[in-house]
Amino acid sequence: MIKNLLNILSGFIGFILVLVFLEKRIPYPQAVVISMFAWMLIWWTNQAVHYAVTSLLPIIVLPIFGISTLKEATTQYSNPVIYLFFGGFLLALAVEKWGIHKRLALWMLTLFNRNLLSVFWAVMLSTYFLSMWMSNTATAIMMLPICSALLAILANSTAISASIRESLYLSVAFSANIGGIATLIGTPPNLVFSGFYNEKFQSPITFYDWFLVGFPISLIFLTAVFLLLRPRKDVTFSPELRSLIKNEYKSLDEMNSAQKRVLVIFATVVALWFAAPFLNAPYVNDTSVALSGGLVLFLVNSGLRDRSKLLEWGDTRDLSWGILLLFGAGLTMASMFDKTGLSAVLSRFFSQSFQSNLVLILFLVAFTVFATECMSNVALTGLMMPVALSLAQGNLQIFIYTGMAVAMASSCAFMLPIATPPNAVVFSTGQVRILEMAKKGFILNILSILLFSLVLSYALKSLV
Repeated sequence: MIKNLLNILSGFIGFILVLVFLEKRIPYPQAVVISMFAWMLIWWTNQAVHYAVTSLLPIIVLPIFGISTLKEATTQYSNPVIYLFFGGFLLALAVEKWGIHKRLALWMLTLFNRNLLSVFWAVMLSTYFLSMWMSNTATAIMMLPICSALLAILANSTAISASIRESLYLSVAFSANIGGIATLIGTPPNLVFSGFYNEKFQSPITFYDWFLVGFPISLIFLTAVFLLLRPRKDVTFSPELRSLIKNEYKSLDEMNSAQKRVLVIFATVVALWFAAPFLNAPYVNDTSVALSGGLVLFLVNSGLRDRSKLLEWGDTRDLSWGILLLFGAGLTMASMFDKTGLSAVLSRFFSQSFQSNLVLILFLVAFTVFATECMSNVALTGLMMPVALSLAQGNLQIFIYTGMAVAMASSCAFMLPIATPPNAVVFSTGQVRILEMAKKGFILNILSILLFSLVLSYALKSLV
């Protein structure tokens, strides 16, 4: 009780102390915005309240201190990208409700079960693919029992060392984080970038636009994770063991009508996301397609005896409603950094501190990669978007690449259990040592810095 009270008070005290320290050193609006960000960061870190509750602070604090009107403070909470993510949530919810994700994962294991290396690929590809469309947390939670069951089967027929178990669990966490980079709806930072871009340039980043860049980069990452975690000594499985793995899939019931109908709706939505940029129809966009797909799920019968719908409203109690508020807070903070001139201040600081564009790019990406290990990736992306825009000096094409690089880098949290939910999920098994996660994660962090810096440097050279 006392600890929780202290955690709550620490946010408010942090706000006051930062405000008192800054108000005579920088303009008052900038001081309030930084102080409020500190308050939110403290509460997000010590978890004094649920992160969704913390996300409501801008609506209350900004108008009270005269930084914005109530309308300005709430506008970003209804940004179109939030409804895009909501539609994606509904599709993922239907996939989870009818067990399609588990069927896919086990099906992958029937294709890749010749040896230990192929099992690693099966687990990683399943996790990666599901995380492209579903919450990385839900994906990791779903894959964990599948991995445990698989390891139990393997242990009965071949020696499975503790390091192999550890690597397989780590592959789930890392693949879940990487999968979100591939698609626009894969992880919240992608949509923070999309919403900020749309707000500034009145032009949307489409699902297709993001996929052209995010998918190949995520595949490079996935390959790097496989090379880093793969067993140094491969084991070829016996026909009996391969048969046991296949029997796990065969033990599932036949696909029912509900599963088939959800797959058809899901495939249609994804196809329209890719086709939308080529259709001469302004009303066909990523958000309208996602919401239409979600609506259809509530209208179509499952085809089962109980005559239920594919989704009932009661199913949405399992929806991550809080993340939608977190989106709004991130976008609001980004707009406040821009409105108060903080983004321009940060841009001047970076430009004066680093004469070389390459060094500046390295610093920007490195700061994002390591900062995301200890703070919300949505908040971090919201903070860095105005900086990325200022560094682009208003150039639309340059900001596309700098903004995307920052958004993707904020998803590269591989080192610590607290950095991202998938890391925490696999760490909770007791099979993963924190030192090993930190060592492997540090290597991937360095790789991500180099990869994003190279891609960004190449893109900027081609545009200048």
